[in-house]
Amino acid sequence: MRFARLLFFIGAAVLAVSFGLSAQAGGVSVGSSSLIGALDYSDTFTGTDFGGLPDRDAAGGWPLSAVDYPSPGNGVFGEGLAVESTYGNPARSWVDGAWSIARDGTALNGESIYPGDSGAGSATGMTQTGPWGSDWGIGYGLRDRFVLQFDAVQVRDRVDLTFGSAVDSIWGADNVTVFVRSTDNPLGYAQITLFNPTIGEVNTGLTSGTLAGQWYNYAVLVDIPERTVEVFVDEVSRGVIDIDAMGDAFAALTLSNAAVNVGFYGYTGENTPRSDRFWTDNFQVGSAIPEPGTAAMLLGGLVGLMGILRKRRA
Repeated sequence: MRFARLLFFIGAAVLAVSFGLSAQAGGVSVGSSSLIGALDYSDTFTGTDFGGLPDRDAAGGWPLSAVDYPSPGNGVFGEGLAVESTYGNPARSWVDGAWSIARDGTALNGESIYPGDSGAGSATGMTQTGPWGSDWGIGYGLRDRFVLQFDAVQVRDRVDLTFGSAVDSIWGADNVTVFVRSTDNPLGYAQITLFNPTIGEVNTGLTSGTLAGQWYNYAVLVDIPERTVEVFVDEVSRGVIDIDAMGDAFAALTLSNAAVNVGFYGYTGENTPRSDRFWTDNFQVGSAIPEPGTAAMLLGGLVGLMGILRKRRA
């Protein structure tokens, strides 16, 4: 079994490199992911004025309020904002007050400075939130092997990608979160870690390659039966985390796909640089490709990589 898993990891890493060489650094628009086969839920956060759903005013605004947070057509705060695309799956809504919708021209700077266009739709709508930490998500429960993916501006502490039972939080008892920190985070924390609120945070030894204040695409490929998480930045694999290898407490944890969440924490302590804004775009979750490895898939990935290397040498 372990040998089969090793073969799968090698094949997935080879194919991820092949896909990642053509990935669009900074952002991956919904439907263009090289990691997702069939989409289950997605949101481009496009403003109404640019063809988005009603009640998505991309005027920005700070602090958040019922005026500048997009709310349902009846204007009742507390009913959330419908997720843009559900692909025939049950309707889902974003929690009230998690963010406002802004765009390149209306992004509001604080201590964090907006870096400009992501190249993948930030000009027509994106989320904007703060001041120093927030997480939001949706009920999921559709697949045991799936990719959770979104664009975000790297903050000075961490970007969060979470799966488990609790929505809108990293604090569910069985929630598992991948923290991605920049290579230049001011306190020198480990760059990619695994977190559970009961167990705590464990260093995976993986590196992010990110810098604070720049757009990146973040993704995790969650395989609940195999109990692994593969981490991607700009659709290039940063490595596979064997959850059971993170310690006995993680090995004993019952994994759940009931909810998926994303978010951030930007506060790094007194007298250190902090991030008081967080911008995201292109939330998407769906089936993972390639499907679990076969000999032909592994061979195809290796052949593809060899072809790319030959072209580069030429």
